[in-house]
Amino acid sequence: MNPLSNLNSYELNRRLSCELAGQCSGCPWIEQIYGEQLLSKKSSFLEGLEALGLQVAEAEIVPVALGGFRSRLDLTLQTYKGKTRLGLYSSQAREIIDMRSCPLALPELNDFLAQLREVGLPKVQKGSLRLRVGPEGQKGLWIDFANVDVRDLLQEDIWLEKISEFCTIEMGQRFKRLIRKPTGEWGLGDLELAPWFQTYVGPELLPQHLYLPLGGFSQTSWLATQRMISALLNRMSLGAGNEVLELFSGNGNFTLPLLFAGKNVVSVEMSPWAGEAIQRSFAEAQEKLPSGYGTLELFRKNLYKSDPELWWKSTWVVDPPRSGLGRLIENLESGTTKLPSEIFYISCFQTSLLQDTQRLMHLGYRPLWIYGVDQFPHTPHCEWIVQFSQ
Repeated sequence: MNPLSNLNSYELNRRLSCELAGQCSGCPWIEQIYGEQLLSKKSSFLEGLEALGLQVAEAEIVPVALGGFRSRLDLTLQTYKGKTRLGLYSSQAREIIDMRSCPLALPELNDFLAQLREVGLPKVQKGSLRLRVGPEGQKGLWIDFANVDVRDLLQEDIWLEKISEFCTIEMGQRFKRLIRKPTGEWGLGDLELAPWFQTYVGPELLPQHLYLPLGGFSQTSWLATQRMISALLNRMSLGAGNEVLELFSGNGNFTLPLLFAGKNVVSVEMSPWAGEAIQRSFAEAQEKLPSGYGTLELFRKNLYKSDPELWWKSTWVVDPPRSGLGRLIENLESGTTKLPSEIFYISCFQTSLLQDTQRLMHLGYRPLWIYGVDQFPHTPHCEWIVQFSQ
């Protein structure tokens, strides 16, 4: 089966237009034809498997979009020699390329970026800004600056006053919400969960809000999420068990679809806010679909310091960070944890995925199914879903 057969031939033969092509490091492959990018990603992954001694006949890779789909932008703000720039690093040097818009972003997100730039940018030496638009069109800005710069912003007042008129604001690694104190001064309140993203549930894959802080992790777009969920559930419907252990579950991107596919899910995540976020999203989804869902158990644990034997199920769904499974595989190798019958491994980082594949091979696992969702067009990266079975 041709993995590109479901694509529009016009899109496949295009290059994405960008005024910063060749300058911005965000899209190193942007000057390549899109269809060639997809085939290169597939070939690269299969060659990595072959280097491990695995001869895999087929893998499928599907696009999300050529551009215009991202719901968040993670940008760097830098003031150098009196000039403030907001964008991504240059592909040629360690300096920021000033970005007025991004062809990968949703139109609403580019509008938000334009609004922010129209107000003006704070002159900080260096910091990070995450711009988000939510499923209902709401706008949010997460500011991650040095403590001294946060203090100065709160005291300066004017910039925050202007941008707070059109967006929600969070600051710092603890995702504290910007508030007005009774004195009228700016301050930082508690973390607040809000529907900044969405997943898809039920037989019709209905959109469902996902709650998270502005600075919390999510996929790049809900369109990419829909592609991944559809593929995962279709594959699991062919015979996966109904008892699922989900590790690194985040805010429920896959948890809710699994539940509304009738799976009984034990969900384990280390983020302090994740459990509440999943419960809120699950309760909201139950109002939409009052039957046909499985049971949910939630645990907050550091998965690199915990023993999955506590929650063992025959089917695992894992979506680890870029570092991979780490100690979880050590537990399997040592016999501390009973081997599951199958593992659905979701990863955006090919290096750690291949490293973990090699270790899983030594435990008797082989990849049965490989599916790529290209939510990182114009880069070497791809989101892979691999089913391992003994």
